[in-house]
Amino acid sequence: MQPRSAIRIALLCAVITIRCALAKTEGDGILGALRQDPQDKPTLAKLKGVYDRATNSTQKARYGVIYYLGCLTVANHQQAELVAFQLQRMIEAEPNNKYLMYFSREYTHVACPTCKERGFRARLCPACEGNCKCPMCDGKGYKLVRSGGRNRKVKCNLCHKTGQCAKCRGRGNLKSICRVCGGTGDILSKAKFQKTYHDLLDPALGKETLISVPNSPNPHLDPLGKLASSSNQVANSSKKAGSTHIDADALHTMGSRYWTLKRYAKAVECFRKAALQGKVESMHVVGLAYFNGQGVPKSFSDAHYWFSKGAQQKSPPATHMLGIMFLHGRGVKKNVNTAAKWIKRAAELNDVNAQLILGLLYMDGEGVPQNPRLAEKWWGKAAAQGSDMAKQNLRLWRNKTKKKR
Repeated sequence: MQPRSAIRIALLCAVITIRCALAKTEGDGILGALRQDPQDKPTLAKLKGVYDRATNSTQKARYGVIYYLGCLTVANHQQAELVAFQLQRMIEAEPNNKYLMYFSREYTHVACPTCKERGFRARLCPACEGNCKCPMCDGKGYKLVRSGGRNRKVKCNLCHKTGQCAKCRGRGNLKSICRVCGGTGDILSKAKFQKTYHDLLDPALGKETLISVPNSPNPHLDPLGKLASSSNQVANSSKKAGSTHIDADALHTMGSRYWTLKRYAKAVECFRKAALQGKVESMHVVGLAYFNGQGVPKSFSDAHYWFSKGAQQKSPPATHMLGIMFLHGRGVKKNVNTAAKWIKRAAELNDVNAQLILGLLYMDGEGVPQNPRLAEKWWGKAAAQGSDMAKQNLRLWRNKTKKKR
């Protein structure tokens, strides 16, 4: 190494060290002021500046979590949501950061008193009044109609011969998402997050040795522990010797169950955990959740991130959606050539939707050279997998070519 290069590197390291020391000193001074007045908004604004400038991941996590809790304390929910989004990205990069554990819902939320953590409410079915029988045929599945001097059995049009109440589908009650918690099963607790906020302002928590990382690999994403312990099947398939770790397959299954119950927020948490453990199907589902804004705030940049991760693992639907984002310019700059490349790759991985769209691209010559024969080929592959749209396109194209002859 050249002497000048060594000197430059040494100077750069010294500058970085000095900046970190100055940021820590400034941050400790601001935290000291917040201990005197935890709701001082100008001091919180200064803490935001220190958080933005921090380069050390441990310091940045500490200041970020304290600022997030401070924003909740002073009811600045807009800033709290912005910082929460940034902290979530930090969690994905550093799942074992000791300060990010205080960002979990365990330290800020309590069980919803209305739905008892279920995320939905059940009320008595007004049609059958809880007896689960069809009110028209009384659960028989047919009606007796007088015809020609005798009684004749006629199929009940309301329950279609099942005998079950059509409104509640034989359950006796109707489920609806809890309006108090929005289907998450927990609500923000002012007393709880304020306690966490005051605890974090304690100077003792700034020392490295006073906080031990919990045994859970992702303590900040552990609101599903109760569900895992209550389900013997999931627990038996996911527990490892001496660990509370839940494997990716079990998490994906739990996420699917939550999604069926329309508890989208908890479902996405499960899918994200599974995706972080390398579950390819979960990467695609998390990307779709961000793309459509289900369970999480709508974010095309996050959707692009997860679709890209899925495409790297050769996930057909994730690769197809990555191409769609480039085709329509969602979260990325519109690029038809790049879109065609990803869509073709998904079509080669046997994704039926990608095969249909690739046929359209070949027919119109967008991103690929115009080639009706290749369009017909890919539509044929999609039609073989049961795509009605591909069958219709093939029929129209063949009728058009016959007329020309």
